[in-house]
Amino acid sequence: MTGEVLNYSGARTTNRSLSHMDRFLNLEDIEVSADSSPVLRIIISIVYSALCVVGLVGNLLVLFLMKVKQGVKRSSINLFVLNLAVTDFQFVLTLPFWAADTALDFSWPFGDAIAVERPLRSGSINGV
Repeated sequence: MTGEVLNYSGARTTNRSLSHMDRFLNLEDIEVSADSSPVLRIIISIVYSALCVVGLVGNLLVLFLMKVKQGVKRSSINLFVLNLAVTDFQFVLTLPFWAADTALDFSWPFGDAIAVERPLRSGSINGV
């Protein structure tokens, strides 16, 4: 009677969502393959690199202009924009690592010293 439930009419029905629950009993059973297309990986790496260059130039320009204009008017909006530019600048600095990781079929070439950055970019705080 596994997987069978009674509905409101009293008839027996099969719960199909329970029939495949034992497919992934532990995480080692899950096989996730990366995309095997090297052309796509290279295109993504080029896009990451271009975004890095544009982001660095743009954020440096914002930081420079905020520094020049900061003496004229200090406001919470200007502080907010400055903080956004600094945060985005830090994010953009990680894009070359993403590009290399993607181009090399998601094999991390930088060793354990820079491996701390990987959980941070995936949104995980504790590295899991």
